Amino acid sequence: VSSWGFPPPATTTASSSNITDDDTSTQHDEADYDLRGCIGTLAPKSLKYALSEFAITSALHDNRFDPITLQELPFLRVGVSLLVKYEECKDCFDWVVGVHGIIIKFESVNRGKGIRERAYSATYLPEVAYEQRWSQQEAVVSLVRKAGYRGVITDDLFAQILCTRYQSSKYRLSYKEYAMSRHNGLDPLQNVNIMTTAAVGEAMRQKVKTSKPCVHL
Repeated sequence: VSSWGFPPPATTTASSSNITDDDTSTQHDEADYDLRGCIGTLAPKSLKYALSEFAITSALHDNRFDPITLQELPFLRVGVSLLVKYEECKDCFDWVVGVHGIIIKFESVNRGKGIRERAYSATYLPEVAYEQRWSQQEAVVSLVRKAGYRGVITDDLFAQILCTRYQSSKYRLSYKEYAMSRHNGLDPLQNVNIMTTAAVGEAMRQKVKTSKPCVHL
C-alpha cells in the first residue's frame, strides 16, 4: 500500500507532496508514492482469502508504519505481487536483476565445535534490486544482512547459500481508478463522510440535551 500526496503521520519519516483535484487522468512516478504497508507470504494461499487478509494486514498491522486512516484512502494506491515460476538456482548469482526475485537460505557454523548455530533466510521481490540499482552481489550482500547475519561475508559464505529465484506478476490500482471501475467514478467515501458528520452532530446534540446546568459561584 502506497500513498501519494497525503501528509504522513508525525511518527513517520516519509515526505509529503501536493495533490491536485484535477479530474483528468495523470501518471505519477514511483518516487511520488510513499510506502504505507507491505506484508505478504511465500506460502501457497487461495487468492479468494489471501487478498483481503493481506490487504488489511498491510494497511493496519505493519509495525513499521502507523495504521492507515480513513482520510488517507483517496490518496492510496494498492499493489499486489503474485509470485510465480519458482526455480532452484545453481548458485546465489544465478538470476537476473529486474527479472527475478530471490530467496536465500544458509546456516552459520561454529567451525571450532563443528556445530550449526543458526539458520538464516530472507527474500527480495524482483523490483527491489532494480529500483536500488544494485548488482547481483550487492543485492545478495544486502539480503544476507536483512536475514540478520552479522558475520564476515566471504566467498565461502556465498558458496553455501541455497538460492531460489522467482518472478512476479504485479498489479496496481489507485483509489481513483477503483472508484472509476467499481462506482462509476463516484467517491464511495462521500456517503461515509456525510454519515460520519451526521452521527457526530447527533451525538453532540444528545450530549447538550442530557448535560446538567452548572452554576459557578
